[in-house]
Amino acid sequence: MADVGEGEWRQMVCVETANVRDAAVSLAPGEVHAMTVTYGVVR
Repeated sequence: MADVGEGEWRQMVCVETANVRDAAVSLAPGEVHAMTVTYGVVR
């Protein structure tokens, strides 16, 4: 990733939200789907 400098990856986390497997969502042309998620960090 161009915006992550040398060694900076050690201090980042990448989290992706998805509907997969039994929760997969199939959409017909023109249909829409919205999904929300809330993450928290405890130190």
